[in-house]
Amino acid sequence: MKISFNGNELEITANITLVDFMDNKNLVFEHTLIELNGKILSKEEKHEAILSDGDNVAAFTLVSGG
Repeated sequence: MKISFNGNELEITANITLVDFMDNKNLVFEHTLIELNGKILSKEEKHEAILSDGDNVAAFTLVSGG
């Protein structure tokens, strides 16, 4: 199954959860803003999401400081 992740097409395992996908990418899930098919996901939605063929996923790591 194929998805777009941050503009790159990737082949992934079918029925993988967003949590498992992010873990495979070594992204700190709790500090990452996730957009799935144009919608920013809440904390609860991130934990419930299962990726589907053709999904568009964008991940943004939040940074603060000055």
